[in-house]
Amino acid sequence: MASNDEQRSATTILTTAAQSIAARLIANETTAKFTKAEISTTNLFNQSVTELQVLTSLDNVQQTADINTVTVINNNTVNVNVAIDQTKAPNNYQMNSVGLFAVDGDGKEVLYSVTVLKDPVYIHQDAMGSALGIDLETVVGQASNVEISVNPAGAVTNEILKAALADYVKADDSTVVHTTDMRKPASDVAGIEEVNAKQDKIGYTPADDSKVVHDNKDNTIQVNGTQVSPYNKLTDSAGGRNLLPVSNYNSGYVNGADGTIVPADAIAKEVISNFIPVDTTQSYYCQIVQQVNANQAWWGIGFYDANKQFISCPSTGNTTVTGTITSVIRMLPFGSPNVSIPNVSTIVFPKNTAYVRISFRTYGAPIQASLEKTSILNDWTPAPEDKADDSKVAHLSGANNFDTVPTVNNNPLLLASSLPSDLARTGQDANFTGKLQKSGVDVATVDDVSAKQDKLDYTPANAANVVDRNPDTGVVSTPTDFTKLTVNGGKSVATSDDLKSLEASAWRELNFDVSQENYKAFSAAKIVYKINRDEKYISFFFAGTPSHVGNTSYNSTLVTDTISLVMDLSSVLTEISGINFETEYGQISDNNSHAASLGYAGAKVVFTSQVFIPNYLVGVTFLPKDYPDCRIYYTSLVNGI
Repeated sequence: MASNDEQRSATTILTTAAQSIAARLIANETTAKFTKAEISTTNLFNQSVTELQVLTSLDNVQQTADINTVTVINNNTVNVNVAIDQTKAPNNYQMNSVGLFAVDGDGKEVLYSVTVLKDPVYIHQDAMGSALGIDLETVVGQASNVEISVNPAGAVTNEILKAALADYVKADDSTVVHTTDMRKPASDVAGIEEVNAKQDKIGYTPADDSKVVHDNKDNTIQVNGTQVSPYNKLTDSAGGRNLLPVSNYNSGYVNGADGTIVPADAIAKEVISNFIPVDTTQSYYCQIVQQVNANQAWWGIGFYDANKQFISCPSTGNTTVTGTITSVIRMLPFGSPNVSIPNVSTIVFPKNTAYVRISFRTYGAPIQASLEKTSILNDWTPAPEDKADDSKVAHLSGANNFDTVPTVNNNPLLLASSLPSDLARTGQDANFTGKLQKSGVDVATVDDVSAKQDKLDYTPANAANVVDRNPDTGVVSTPTDFTKLTVNGGKSVATSDDLKSLEASAWRELNFDVSQENYKAFSAAKIVYKINRDEKYISFFFAGTPSHVGNTSYNSTLVTDTISLVMDLSSVLTEISGINFETEYGQISDNNSHAASLGYAGAKVVFTSQVFIPNYLVGVTFLPKDYPDCRIYYTSLVNGI
């Protein structure tokens, strides 16, 4: 949508067919009657006006709603009230778009307008007769040529009222106090003083109503002003194991519109659980602890059928929180009334649910979440898989005392009390009374060596100027600092530090494997890069050959996937922390009058918009943004780089 639409929660667009009818209405050449509205789960909010105007129908229609009333606002505009009968809802679903249909004077029915919602409205299946009314303010051109109607189905008839009142029990007239009975002889009426006198003789103090537990008549009670669900030992379960071990999670989150898995944001670092089987006849509690630290908290729960096909994904809005927030979600059995509980989000299992997947933001903090089959909220506990194996834990029987001797690979550790008293210790002198040998050969003492030294007929070398080496291998045994080492007539010798410095500043080439599934825009791509280890970024030049796919008419490159791959740098770095380069509109556009946009996930750079490359370009590159060079910042490099 246009930028000014981004601030609106809903926008209505007239279709091309509607604009034709409106022009004919202005010219008094036809009439119009609104006939129905179709409710869809498809999210069209980010579609352009041009894309919405050419629609003739909606996908994923859940139900058809009646036109309740049509009223005139002014000569060019009418208000169409649509009644969504929740008893006819096929299941619980999210309303993302509404299509309004009309018939012209020739009897032709067309899609007149499309109303798109920024945030979905949840439609709950309700057998109690609930209905949701929505008003669609619609431009018609000439209101006098629009049929103004009131749907009788939207009003309450006498028959409906009588049927509703028939369920109420009529009072027994003989037990009713009538106004004529309100005045009795004084001898039959107690005065205030008499009532107080009786009260004073009561042998107990009446209860303070503010401290009494009240029944709310909706399976909850009121305790000290707080609504509580009491424990029913006949139906409630007191708790089960945590079904969310830490090893259960993957990176990413559920897209609430279509159930696809979206790559995790580099900052929010969302995670998603695997498929968890659930019993929709039972209650579940989910607890999610998020260390948000002044960021936005978010969670979503995806529901799936027995074939793991997406049903829906209720979620919370982006809530800015300082510190840590604990979100509690109660999932009720399918068909249950959705009872409101303070500080708890309640969700009724949709029809045909067999699995759930839990998504939430972590911001890199340790994962702490639980899902239990229970109707009673319990304190968070880790999953059994996340607990230590007690059979492999050494237990203390007192302060620093193990109750058994610890073992390593089934071998008992040697205790200090078991060591021999004459054991030589490295921290003190030891006097060997027997011979000290190496490989069966006696070791000479200092006196033995001195006696031999006195008989030498040469002056020993100064040890400070000697390079020691192993006589068996020839390898120098101790590090030696050469102030000036040359070979071949005075040529300087490069040190390992010299070689490392040269390698660190060298340019390298990396060719990308464009046969990967998400490489759609290029048939060949590579970079020449250099690593800046101090500031943790790589400087690079990119060269890509357009794939010339997607637009067969002009042999141009057109990629409609908004997460197509640009560069896979997983062989160089572990994770991208930021990028500082951009595309040029004349080379790579978003097919909508702008340069294509870029993003990153993990160690990959991706396009985050559509990609269009003209057919006359045989090669494309990227442009620097805030620096003279194109840069990709990283958190760490792959080992060995």
